[in-house]
Amino acid sequence: MRTKLTNAGINNVYYELIVDFDVNIQIVIPSFTKETKVSQEVTVGSLLIEGDVPSYFSNGNGSVAPAIMKENKE
Repeated sequence: MRTKLTNAGINNVYYELIVDFDVNIQIVIPSFTKETKVSQEVTVGSLLIEGDVPSYFSNGNGSVAPAIMKENKE
């Protein structure tokens, strides 16, 4: 079992719970037999975790980003 986190935009994360199956099978045909391994991943659950939307977004290169301030509704 493993988890996977994927960036889904600004302050959003897509979370997945995955189970990995590895099965050894044997194929039998008259006068022929072969063993092989089959691997499969199955997502058993997923969730989109949404964070708050920031007032502004900067790409992190040190430049000043324009900001539009929200009105406080109290």
